[in-house]
Amino acid sequence: NWRTLARSRFSVLATIKEELLLQELNKHHPYTVDHMRRVEQYSMLIGEAMGLSEHSLEIVRRAGKMHDIGKLDVPQELLNFRDDLTEAQMAIVKSHPLSSYIRLFGLRYPKALKEVPFVASAHHEHLDGSGYNGLKGIEIPLEARIVTVADVLDAMVSKRSYSGEIPLTDTIVYLKQNSGILFDADVVNSLSY
Repeated sequence: NWRTLARSRFSVLATIKEELLLQELNKHHPYTVDHMRRVEQYSMLIGEAMGLSEHSLEIVRRAGKMHDIGKLDVPQELLNFRDDLTEAQMAIVKSHPLSSYIRLFGLRYPKALKEVPFVASAHHEHLDGSGYNGLKGIEIPLEARIVTVADVLDAMVSKRSYSGEIPLTDTIVYLKQNSGILFDADVVNSLSY
């Protein structure tokens, strides 16, 4: 069963490696680590509200926790940039999901959690295909659609170096306006319960 595999020594090693990466990122950009921890929590709450299986919840938890680990490969000055980024700078920032995939793939998750790197790397994909890598609809796993909403929710309600916080009510309105377009409608609807 998946729990046995997830608790295997490979899972323990993957968890230790996740924490080491988070410690490294905390030295590079502490805000991102705090954001990732909140996205982990929001992802779990959404997944629970949607009635996901324990297996899917574990994938959502780990992907939410590690989704931005690729920002280790983005220069700190770009992560803290207060003005508009050039196209070249934005391309570097937009490379972080692929970097997340590569770093997480290297952790060698057990078979039961093999989807974690892809789910984490798909957190900037939109249902209509307008995301970073053009995935759309069912090409985006449900777990990734959950992490996407959790990521947007936290990004909007939190103060960042380049933007102020947006009230939760306005954030929910934005998510609902883009429900079925950018964001999975069932995921967005789960925020209402």
